[in-house]
Amino acid sequence: ASRGIDVNNLSHIINYNLPDDPEVYIHRSGRTGRAGKQGLSIVFVSKREFRRLKEIEKLSKISFIQNKTPTASEIFKSKTNLFTDRLVNAPLPSKKDSDMFKNIYSELNSFTKEEIIGKIISINIENSKKTKIIINRKKDLSENEVKSLNNRMSKLIINIGRSDKMNPENIIKLINKTTRSRDTKIGKIDIKKRYTTFEVDNRIKAIIISKMKHIRYNRKQILVSSYSEDIIDFSKKKKKKSHRKRNLFIKR
Repeated sequence: ASRGIDVNNLSHIINYNLPDDPEVYIHRSGRTGRAGKQGLSIVFVSKREFRRLKEIEKLSKISFIQNKTPTASEIFKSKTNLFTDRLVNAPLPSKKDSDMFKNIYSELNSFTKEEIIGKIISINIENSKKTKIIINRKKDLSENEVKSLNNRMSKLIINIGRSDKMNPENIIKLINKTTRSRDTKIGKIDIKKRYTTFEVDNRIKAIIISKMKHIRYNRKQILVSSYSEDIIDFSKKKKKKSHRKRNLFIKR
């Protein structure tokens, strides 16, 4: 979605990771802040990615503002502020609804305003905890689903990587070109300097291995095979044997 789309009033772009090509980050972030409007582009990075941030800064002539991950107390404070804003801006019940709530009003008459607000906040906190538990359960379920999916996926290795200007978009195009389909299930893509590994549906593994070798990428013959730990590392260059003739001088 880094090119060719224009969403009105898009306020934020959140990058889960940095793209391999600095220009892709610029185009992707350019989806917000259009037509003179303000926009914010956020990117999550690890310490080892700081060097790539500098490349983007140099290319795009922009400066990143570094923010640390918020603490649990800061997150709680933010949630409380959001809840307070919702409470302040919530409309008062109509007269018809007020008649329905008479019993509730009589029950709450014994509490002060501060106590009622405190109880509302406590209920909100408790609901947040329950939501967190549900999310964690869903996360566990998702992990099981991922494991099940992984059992139906095959990991392949191809002899092109970052040094060949390979990126996730291009590897997806190669796979789609090979299978002649845009519905191919593609898993994790890991691009190294001289090779790339990627996961595909088991059912098309043989098709990709047999057909992709007939495709060239930037005039380079593609080699693709099943991945294993013992496979030849494409990143290691083979040393060419020297065939230079040596002159033999005999001292008399």
